[in-house]
Amino acid sequence: MESDGYTGSDSTLNGGKISLTSTGDTGKITLGAGVDYNGNATDGTLAAASTAAGAVVLDAQGSKGSLVNSTTGTSAITTGTGGTGGTWQVYVNSPSDYGTSLGDNLNSNTNAQWTGWIYNLSATAPRQPN
Repeated sequence: MESDGYTGSDSTLNGGKISLTSTGDTGKITLGAGVDYNGNATDGTLAAASTAAGAVVLDAQGSKGSLVNSTTGTSAITTGTGGTGGTWQVYVNSPSDYGTSLGDNLNSNTNAQWTGWIYNLSATAPRQPN
């Protein structure tokens, strides 16, 4: 999935963000290889043009929410253009329970924090544990 955004009259990139949210107690987000509208094979990765914080957000909601990353590309998620990247977040209750499989190409080069409490986030407040 790609989100290119658009350039405004002031040469600023607008949009270009991706947000996927599951619902219910056992919400599940699955990323995987597939085909595009032309029948060409894809590696299932997410690419957002945005350089903003939160350029890509995956939110597997619920106490048993899960993410299955079966993408085949070098990086499951890429952000930004021209060498300037945005950030991405994955919210899932556990890195290994409830069918979650993060794969081997999901690396933000930052720390990982696990909780199902996305709505308690702020820039300064710690996440609430389950």
